[in-house]
Amino acid sequence: MAVLQPNNLLDGRYRIVSHLAEGGFGYTYLAEDTRRPSCPKCFVKQLKPDISNSGMLDDVRRLFRTEAETLEKLGEHPQIPRLLAYFEKDGEFYLVQELIKGDTLRDELKLGEPWSEKQICQMLVEVLEILDFVHENQVIHRDVKPDNIIRRYEDKRLALVDFGSVKQIRGYESQIMGTVVVGTRGYMPTEQGRGSPRYNSDLYALGMIAIQSATGLNINQFPEDSETGEIIWQPWARDLSDGLASILSKMVRHHFGDRYQSSQEVLQELEKNTPLVDKTPYIEQKITSLKLGVNHFTHFSTAWDAAKRKLFITLPLALIITLFGLISWFLTEKSQETQVSEQLSVSSEVDINPNTTFISSGTTALIKPKETEQTGKYQAFQLAKQQGIKAMETGDYLLAVNFFEQALQQYRNAPETRIYRNNARSQVQNQKTYTIAVAVPISLDLEAAEAMLRGVAQAQDEINQAGGINGIPLRVVIANDGDDLEMAKNIASELGQNKEVLGVVGHYYSSRTLATGKTYEDNQLVAIALSSSTEIENFSDYVFRTSPSDKLTAQALAHHMLTKWEKNKVAIFYDPNSKYSMSLRKEFVRAVNFLGGQVVMQSDWSIDNFNVNHEVAKAIDREAEVMMLMPDNAVQIRLGIKVAQISKQRLKLLGGDVMYSPKTLEFGAENVLDMVIGAFWHIDADPDSKFSLKSKRLWGAEVNWISAMAYDATQALIQALSLQSNPNRIGMQQVLSKSDFSASGASNPVSFLSSGNRAQAKIQLVEIIKDRESKTGYGFDPIAD
Repeated sequence: MAVLQPNNLLDGRYRIVSHLAEGGFGYTYLAEDTRRPSCPKCFVKQLKPDISNSGMLDDVRRLFRTEAETLEKLGEHPQIPRLLAYFEKDGEFYLVQELIKGDTLRDELKLGEPWSEKQICQMLVEVLEILDFVHENQVIHRDVKPDNIIRRYEDKRLALVDFGSVKQIRGYESQIMGTVVVGTRGYMPTEQGRGSPRYNSDLYALGMIAIQSATGLNINQFPEDSETGEIIWQPWARDLSDGLASILSKMVRHHFGDRYQSSQEVLQELEKNTPLVDKTPYIEQKITSLKLGVNHFTHFSTAWDAAKRKLFITLPLALIITLFGLISWFLTEKSQETQVSEQLSVSSEVDINPNTTFISSGTTALIKPKETEQTGKYQAFQLAKQQGIKAMETGDYLLAVNFFEQALQQYRNAPETRIYRNNARSQVQNQKTYTIAVAVPISLDLEAAEAMLRGVAQAQDEINQAGGINGIPLRVVIANDGDDLEMAKNIASELGQNKEVLGVVGHYYSSRTLATGKTYEDNQLVAIALSSSTEIENFSDYVFRTSPSDKLTAQALAHHMLTKWEKNKVAIFYDPNSKYSMSLRKEFVRAVNFLGGQVVMQSDWSIDNFNVNHEVAKAIDREAEVMMLMPDNAVQIRLGIKVAQISKQRLKLLGGDVMYSPKTLEFGAENVLDMVIGAFWHIDADPDSKFSLKSKRLWGAEVNWISAMAYDATQALIQALSLQSNPNRIGMQQVLSKSDFSASGASNPVSFLSSGNRAQAKIQLVEIIKDRESKTGYGFDPIAD
């Protein structure tokens, strides 16, 4: 089957604009309808079954028509994409569907930013009404998730897309024959994963979206009850009313029999138990990105999933294999997202490789525009950045350098853009480069991700301006390690298979370092992490780290508590589902006991019935003098701050390094005043170092310990590259492992012990103080040794 070319005309009407995707059985295109005055855009899916027998072709044709009829029926709803046409030409089948322009719900769900109850209810009502129509037509969507719910630009109403996984319910026969497993982990209930989806499987998925919006957490961060299988989410949504919390809990019950059985049941419960919902849908104020050329998502939905079960009993084996292949293609190639920039020609091809949104050296913006930045300078920065990325895509590196330079003149605190600029410079003369990657948590913690990128960008800047590594410039690939461990593993595998990559800076979270370490070792690729869990010690010959172990942090905090504060009794608040939190807890308990102190309470704040007021009162009742807070990530910082707020400074506060965050200052304010946190570096402790001075000039702001540790990791990789005449992966591991290896760091040399730990690692304790020059009125101040 030949790929259709731009300007090809289908059915005398649909002009091909660009080829978007291909699978084993066909292609997907962006097209325009030439018979309408405005030539609106639409999606075309082309399918050619590899069937020579005319009888088999008739069966496929019949199945194709059945699914087209289903899509047409669903498209009668104003918030579901319409089927515009379906036709056959020369043994090839075509579906044409409406293109929905808008932002996905994923764009509106921000980590650490819970929605109001009114917003949640509005979203639920609107989607439930759509699902009610879908289910009335005997269809299960089976992939309800934020990516498949779009807020349309034209009227701000929600639309449900991507019916590539529908399955018409056809009585007892189809129930007993099983089904194809389709769905997205985190939103897919147990029965669907076993191949037996039900109508309320869609309600489960919607309930999980609502929980995600209520908590501000990532969908895969919620633990499960080991006995019941129920999702534990309530501790992170304590501001939710009992009525709505009860509804959401019932929507996501583990067993389908315990859930609501229809959308109408949920709508009735919402009407009785929650605030009134406006008829006009909630509209979130967002940055106007049309001026910036920022990518917007457009979506199409297509279907090829249903066949009468008896057909598979009677058809020959060859056709069965072919039909399963067709089904597989439509399920795996569904919901391709075309990123349309209002300033770029829509005829340009769109790269929809799934990893392009996770790995980039300059052709994709991994960091999206910030809604808090709305100045003219920032908008000019975004415009120039997008034009630089476009130039990188076309291979015009000199033009890319110019655009990235313009962007940085407008907004210099942009490490991703600086790395792309440096990469473009190295490509202008088609030079040989040495390539390393940096794996950062953009999806989970943008603040930490950008801090890591600042350290890497500064080291790249310095070495390339000095002439490169033995005359060869350094190229940096940025990898977003995703929002779950599986994605982190996939990214690690991708980097491992790219033989140009000679080393990795990352990961930040201990859980990700532990999840990816074997992949790096299997590919003989060194990774220098910023993780602190003690489990990483002696973990792999290919995993090193620049951040000190939790053991040192725990010892420093325990020593400060008992000798500086002269306090002996401490209550610990931690998350047993976090490897970092568990590691720090274990080492802190050990250090306190060794120094003669006493841990009077250990509170697991991840449990379903965790009550902040009760737990703080219990700590005080047990005569605790100090509370040690061990959140795992930026989202859990707020839980730690709640503990501090309830305490009202009746107890002293200690915190793990995750508490070293602007969020602690912003949301904690006077409640966290005098809190002592274990960090690994502070700029005021070494203000005149080369790294500190250069960072202030480069970013126009002070950097934190994350930047310093990422800088040190990059410096170590640069030094390892420079010590080899012909750098390779095995050589990198051997050089870094040598007892006499040393690289210059932010404040002290970088070298490693045989365990992979950093040699001569040091802890810098900081205290939260009032700071008039800070935006929050508070700041971190280093504590002298």
